[in-house]
Amino acid sequence: MLEVSDLGDAEGLLTDSHYMSEVARRTLERGIIPTEDGWGGWLGRYQTGLRDAVREIVERQVRERTRSRDRSLGR
Repeated sequence: MLEVSDLGDAEGLLTDSHYMSEVARRTLERGIIPTEDGWGGWLGRYQTGLRDAVREIVERQVRERTRSRDRSLGR
């Protein structure tokens, strides 16, 4: 089954950080780490935006774990 949703302005999605963060979070929850597949045009920019949003989430999680560990060690 294929589900299609109208999300409005395609270009606007690329600059909607909340939307990209939500998609990235759901992608990570499914165990998927997106990569760039060499697509051009809008799809390539979408893949890049999604990859960047995932990277930001992962880096934030690493920073939080590091801070938490440092606090538990009395640093």
